[in-house]
Amino acid sequence: MPPVPEPVRVAASAAAATDRAVWRGTTRIGTGLATPAEVFADPEFLARVRAAGTDGSVPSGPRPPTYAQLRRTIAAQAHAPDREEG
Repeated sequence: MPPVPEPVRVAASAAAATDRAVWRGTTRIGTGLATPAEVFADPEFLARVRAAGTDGSVPSGPRPPTYAQLRRTIAAQAHAPDREEG
């Protein structure tokens, strides 16, 4: 199978944000449990990627912190006075 075209790969990454089956497929690639050729050869996977569309919608809810925000929060907690737990 030829390499996965970049637009299809990008569409799958976007679809993974809203479709659990696509997320599973892309995660299997990322963890080495499946090759891109195996995942993208699945007609159901490709159909779900197409069905997700390319409208650029973002899931609702709070966005995760950026790397810089996360580092600042951790650094602030590391320098905060000790608090009793419980």
